[in-house]
Amino acid sequence: MKFIVCPFCKIRISEADFPASRRGKQRVVMLCPSCKRRLAFTIRREEEDEKDLLTEEEALEQRITTNATLEVVENRFAFSTQFPLFEGANRVGRYNDKYTPLEVAIHSTDPSMDRIHCTIYAETTPDGELHVFVMDENSLTGTFVNTREVEQGEKCELHHGDVITLGATSILFSQPSSQMNTTR
Repeated sequence: MKFIVCPFCKIRISEADFPASRRGKQRVVMLCPSCKRRLAFTIRREEEDEKDLLTEEEALEQRITTNATLEVVENRFAFSTQFPLFEGANRVGRYNDKYTPLEVAIHSTDPSMDRIHCTIYAETTPDGELHVFVMDENSLTGTFVNTREVEQGEKCELHHGDVITLGATSILFSQPSSQMNTTR
């Protein structure tokens, strides 16, 4: 159980005496029950609470991966890299040192690629067929699939062998034939 000591009257105040509306929150402002002076303090999270939180890597490991992949074509801005696609939304963009939540973080110096450039959605139908779509995220240079620009708000379906262009970077989409969507 957490407690604080009033710096004025030196009595010990346990967590049970904190105002009910403030229990479990980080910041607490209250009056000391003994001397009636205003106390303001921050409660640190317990280690058990921190153990329940997943790291970013653990959260990605728990996501369902599909057999579809993205392969960055090597150019003067980026090396060739392959990324698996997860079930649901996969944000694609340029990696940076600041925290940008991306499932596909491309290590590139391409200035024409946004930090969050597009989102690729992988959806499995009840009969087990995988459908993959790309949607532009209001990027400055646009998202292209086989030289056709994806309009703002449009979901463009991807097929095996499609080339996605983000700025000056090209990405090859591949989907094994066992899960390939045959309708074009």
